Amino acid sequence: MPITNPTEAFFLERYCRIIGPWFDMFDMKCNWSQNVPHLALSNKSLFRSIIASCAKQYSLVARESSIFALDYYNHALKELTQALDDPELIGSAAVFASCLLTGYCEMIDAKSLDWHTHLRGTFSLCASQGWHGLCGGVGQTCFWVYCRMDLLASVARAEKTSLDTAMWLPEGGSLRPAQPSQQWEPDSWCNQVVLLLAETHNLLCDARQSSHQMTTQPYPLDGWRKLSANLNEHESARPPSLHPIIHLPPEGRFCPFERLTYASPAACAATQMLDVASLLLLIASPSHGSAERQKWPIADEVSQRALALSRKIVSNSITNRLTIAWANAVQLLATAGLILVAENERAALVTILEDIKSETGWSVEGHIQTLNSWWNSVDLRFSQKYGIIEGISSEDVLLKRVGDCLVTLVTETMTYS
Repeated sequence: MPITNPTEAFFLERYCRIIGPWFDMFDMKCNWSQNVPHLALSNKSLFRSIIASCAKQYSLVARESSIFALDYYNHALKELTQALDDPELIGSAAVFASCLLTGYCEMIDAKSLDWHTHLRGTFSLCASQGWHGLCGGVGQTCFWVYCRMDLLASVARAEKTSLDTAMWLPEGGSLRPAQPSQQWEPDSWCNQVVLLLAETHNLLCDARQSSHQMTTQPYPLDGWRKLSANLNEHESARPPSLHPIIHLPPEGRFCPFERLTYASPAACAATQMLDVASLLLLIASPSHGSAERQKWPIADEVSQRALALSRKIVSNSITNRLTIAWANAVQLLATAGLILVAENERAALVTILEDIKSETGWSVEGHIQTLNSWWNSVDLRFSQKYGIIEGISSEDVLLKRVGDCLVTLVTETMTYS
């Protein structure tokens, strides 16, 4: 039966227009915005989770009291707890979706360091019920949403993903086209990007472990080479619909970067994640992956590549003002910002983070605070180390500053408040 309560109708419609499309980012079948609402009409837990998630997001962007949103959340949590205790419901896609929406309610205005705590229940459900990236239907799209949440939470904490990437696909399973000559489906290509970014982040965690003198763990060189090849191969297999359609030069102080425009939020978000994967792979490079090698200067071409990736990641969100992609971008932007050294570029990043908070409700204050502390620290360290460098051009100094950031990031596990 359709909903007749005006307040619930308002939030359900908002879900279909805002929250559902956010979750549908890499699902071309739009399960979250089209199928999940109908599923919710016959599932109390899912319905209450939908209402709670929209009430929470609305209270943040409208800057209204969160008292009513908290009440909706408590009702949703009660229904979810009952569903999780029911052996006939616990394995359903509806309960999986309820867990994700409830976790989203908790994450959207929380410190990023706490994101993982709000995903523990979903992790347990996901692992115990055997959900994976090829299970089909609503459950499959739920799984990939969980993977994105888990990944961003792990990047924020500089720790490996809670769910081992080896468990993301069934044994022998692959997102690749059945035949090498076939083109990737856009949603499969995007989900493969999520997997590649998770694998790269986890490798960087291993590389940092091996860089400490007290560990005997060898540097994961073979893994680095394999991921480097996989990233390059995946970029070359990008479906036509995910390529940029416009390429423009920088535009003043609000966007001091080259501007690439994409036709869809999926293209924006997947590109941004793939570029972050490339950036993390540079940081994990075996050329400066050990304690001794940290003393070596980073080659200019490495610094140039890292800076170009960072600028591209930030420009992506500034140029493509799409809230679906923005809802996925906060942690990615904060990671890219660690490489920025020019004041106007840093200012542009802070501005877009504030815009994202205004439009989506996602908390950014902790990220901005962490970035400012990091920037002050690396600037002071560089000044103390080099002082005024005679005979070196501004470009040379800029690349040297980027190189210093890269060396620091080899071992420092940056976490976000």
